Amino acid sequence: MILYQYGSEEITAGTVAVVAGGGNEMDTLKEISELGLNTFVTGISSKSDYSKKAHIYAEKNGINILGGTHYSTEKFACMELCKYFRRLGVPSLFIRDKPVMEDM
Repeated sequence: MILYQYGSEEITAGTVAVVAGGGNEMDTLKEISELGLNTFVTGISSKSDYSKKAHIYAEKNGINILGGTHYSTEKFACMELCKYFRRLGVPSLFIRDKPVMEDM
């Protein structure tokens, strides 16, 4: 994981915003800001042309971005989905992969 510390070290209101996968959407960051939160965990957080606006907004609004990878933040839901299918009697298998480190 990588931390872009744009805000306070303390987690506001004891709450962390989490968006699995790619979370560089401006609407998401605006909602986080409106909720008064300052810590955001997401998958794709690399500084690129695509995410530049998101990082600028986060910095201006004191929102820390803690980035994992797309795969690393989504795999847990897929693993639970396999368990759900198995409970229904449907064979399922989670196939492990490697995270794309460029996402950070």
